[in-house]
Amino acid sequence: MKFSFSLFILLFTSIYLYGQSTDCSAPFFEFDIPEEEKGCMAHFDINANGYHPVNTFLLAKMTELMYPERLDYQFRYLKDRQVADTLISTKWLVGHSVINEGNFECAFKKRFRHYFPKGEKVDFKFIHETEHKKVLGISTKGFDPEVMLISTSNAVFIIFRGTDNVGDDMLAEWTGTDFKIGMKQADGALEGIKIHRGFWNSFQLIRDEMISTLGKFDAKNKKIWIAGHSLGGAMTILSAAYLEGAGFPIQQAYTFASPRTVGGKKFKEKVEQLLSGKINRFEYYLDPIPFLWSPPYKNNGIRNWYQEEKNKYQLFTAIKERYVSPNPTEFNFIPFVDKRNREEVKSNRQKYNALMTELKLKMHFHNPQWYVKAAYEQLDEQQKKKLPKVDDSFPFIYYGAKFGK
Repeated sequence: MKFSFSLFILLFTSIYLYGQSTDCSAPFFEFDIPEEEKGCMAHFDINANGYHPVNTFLLAKMTELMYPERLDYQFRYLKDRQVADTLISTKWLVGHSVINEGNFECAFKKRFRHYFPKGEKVDFKFIHETEHKKVLGISTKGFDPEVMLISTSNAVFIIFRGTDNVGDDMLAEWTGTDFKIGMKQADGALEGIKIHRGFWNSFQLIRDEMISTLGKFDAKNKKIWIAGHSLGGAMTILSAAYLEGAGFPIQQAYTFASPRTVGGKKFKEKVEQLLSGKINRFEYYLDPIPFLWSPPYKNNGIRNWYQEEKNKYQLFTAIKERYVSPNPTEFNFIPFVDKRNREEVKSNRQKYNALMTELKLKMHFHNPQWYVKAAYEQLDEQQKKKLPKVDDSFPFIYYGAKFGK
């Protein structure tokens, strides 16, 4: 009986590990590396302060591919540049994804190792913890933080994933983390400061391992860059403040589509004390998530805003904050009045209000590829020749869009 039980455990473990394979040696992961990608991180300025166009683009690319289905798509794309004509649907892609949490670290490494100069020692470490609990079918806990740490000889990159599925539960992290909007007291380097409850609880799950890994990477003697999309943006702001308070030198933190509900007044004061000028938030003008705000919360960092018209992207840096009006379809379209004359401001606001009413804040504008495309358009022609190209997954992985598949 004992032998049979042990055999059962061995068989179960083998089946589980097969489904969550850590092997990236399969032909699926092999591709011809585009010339412009080889060593492109040599153009990343680790000493930059504030907004830097090349750094923004490369970090936007990394944050996009923290999502398994997007990373999976990338490998398919690199093998077949006509991949959009060969896929059935996004649902099919997710259901047939080769990439899972078991092989995510090696897959991410396969995709990005050649970005760094040949011969340089580069270490990758993926940290992922899950805490999930349902009551009456509703996720009361849906903590699922994921972060990739990349160490080079003189820099460490910390890349957070945004909201995704917790197992088969599509809403768990939304209800268990994002929507836990009440504040709670933090501890450690942020002791006595109130933080968004869901974000703080999620951060706590990976804090110790992240700090331990940074110690192994000798991060206190390197430049640290942090970035994340969506929930990953909130975790970027939170972790940047915590790590700086714990003695780790944060060079810059870039967020893409981050919510602004991270902390209250004391948190804002702490961020300004520790990270003045070191947090840059990037927002796409039709993305609903950066609109969200609650009176107890205070905005952190510098707001940068992408506007798009006829497939042309324009970036306005260091602009004023905007807030949701009583009518959810009416927003301050041009929050930098000092840069536009009154008639133009009025005209643009009317056009925008009409557009927002029609679109009804569809979530596909929260897609990280809007940020990748917008960041790419801020590069000059010489920079574009030296950096990776934009490989848009349109019309796939544009959840909620009429044109999506």
